Amino acid sequence: MNTNIEVINPHLWAVKFSWLPWISDLKVNLDPAYSSDEQVCAISSDGILILNIDNPLFSLYRKNFPMFQKKKPKILKRELLKLERMVKKSDLEEVYLAMLQLEVERRRIAASA
Repeated sequence: MNTNIEVINPHLWAVKFSWLPWISDLKVNLDPAYSSDEQVCAISSDGILILNIDNPLFSLYRKNFPMFQKKKPKILKRELLKLERMVKKSDLEEVYLAMLQLEVERRRIAASA
């Protein structure tokens, strides 16, 4: 394994997205509309969530994503529906919602891989 890849757990890795062109071990598709430091994460084709160390909020995501990954699917869906129904969300609720959506998507991709 490349030493530039931090394995937080089997389903959550971290790497500097600015280094991705030189890391042949990872094949992820980044959104070309954003610079490498603006992107929060990417999901590999085998369902690994790869966090961007270059992102200013990396420490927040690194700390909290393992919590989402421990939740049972039923709880994830319930929390997701609750937040999606809210008309007015705080910034923190928006981040929480985005993290829930990413974990649900990661699991969907991992299941189909």
